[in-house]
Amino acid sequence: LEEYYGSDTFLTEALTKEAIKAMDAPVKNRQPFFLYMAHYAVHIPLMADKRFYQKYLDNGLPESEAKYASMIEGMDKSLGDLMNYLQEHHLVKNTIIIFMSDNGGFSQAPPRAGK
Repeated sequence: LEEYYGSDTFLTEALTKEAIKAMDAPVKNRQPFFLYMAHYAVHIPLMADKRFYQKYLDNGLPESEAKYASMIEGMDKSLGDLMNYLQEHHLVKNTIIIFMSDNGGFSQAPPRAGK
């Protein structure tokens, strides 16, 4: 990941680009492959993914919630990019994808009355 250090590339995007690069050789050689993609998102400390952050602020979310939402959208885009790669290389029907989380959601929103 050194090539991304000091750049504006968010970690989730860098990991996605590297995952796609890792798939290129086995795909080109028509070999089976295993990809374990472990996003660091969404964990604390919350770090805003600048690609998506501002729109959540513009929609009235508090800073912490906007950071969290931007990280979720970045991870969602990552998964979409990986899926697109599989589709472009006609691998979707021969691929198993397991999506898991190691914890539940996170919110710093104040509790609502009666809830």
